[in-house]
Amino acid sequence: MIDPEYTDQASKQASKQASKQASKQASPIVNLFLNDRLTAAGVEIQEAMPLFLDDYEYYFMTMTQFLQGDEIVNLLKSVEVGDYEMAMNCAYDIKSMSGSLKITKAFQLAQALCDHLHTKEYKAVQTDIQQIRSIIEPLKQMISESRKSL
Repeated sequence: MIDPEYTDQASKQASKQASKQASKQASPIVNLFLNDRLTAAGVEIQEAMPLFLDDYEYYFMTMTQFLQGDEIVNLLKSVEVGDYEMAMNCAYDIKSMSGSLKITKAFQLAQALCDHLHTKEYKAVQTDIQQIRSIIEPLKQMISESRKSL
């Protein structure tokens, strides 16, 4: 009798390998449209790849979700109403995601934002947010344009 757990594991492994193979085949297309532009914008894609198991599609899917997310909007709203605890949570999310994606400049700015929120230097917070947006918005546009081209 075949162990159902073994069959399930074998099926998952085969599916994972097929997915990885498909994403590696797609990576030259993704590279063609994005790698040079994102690298020029300060994104260290190659540094991020080990975290994403060298799966470019997974990386770009994660980046797209981050860039289309509401973290910046929620951060602005929470600062506007004086909810600095929520602002800190949003700032940490931005810091974490930009760090994982190796959007280094946004990560550094988010770190400064976290520090300013932690030390209650609220005058610097608006400047930090605008600087982060100045990094995020062009990346969002690049991703959007390249996805339309695919």
